[in-house]
Amino acid sequence: MESLFGVSLEKFAVKVRTLGEEAFTARYNLPAVVIETDASQVLPRTFDTQGGTVLSTGNPPPAPGTGTQFVQFLQKTDRNAMKDKVTIGRSNNNDIIILHNSVSKFHAYFDCREGIWTLTDMGSTNGTFLDGKRIHEGQHYPARSGNVLRFGGVAAYFFTSKGFYDYTVIYRKMKGL
Repeated sequence: MESLFGVSLEKFAVKVRTLGEEAFTARYNLPAVVIETDASQVLPRTFDTQGGTVLSTGNPPPAPGTGTQFVQFLQKTDRNAMKDKVTIGRSNNNDIIILHNSVSKFHAYFDCREGIWTLTDMGSTNGTFLDGKRIHEGQHYPARSGNVLRFGGVAAYFFTSKGFYDYTVIYRKMKGL
């Protein structure tokens, strides 16, 4: 299932079974953010993400409490001028768009510094959290595979390619896929 939030984790769970670790990590070689959706606060609006994905009243987000997880890879788009930074926010010119009322228009960004991915809050109203601790605006915090993130009220996880493979294997087994 593809949506504005990204690609459903279930799609990757099927692929992990057929590809195996080496082929999976070669195909999906970028770090990933797995976003936990909660439709109770998702903002309903129609929106073209320049990738052909549209969220509209005809394609609503999951029902509240379903805990559907969507995957977004840390990949730069041409939607903003922040070179080499993968931006996250509610506005349609972010690289990763999260339509949630607790997420700021320009909430945070990831960038890679000497091979290490870092997370930086951009002055968000409701904060950016790394493993339960609010990070300070403008400071770069190293992101490690398995980190629990929160953008306002939206839970997410950061994974390297290998960590994403491992997480997807566990998810597949838990869901019986």
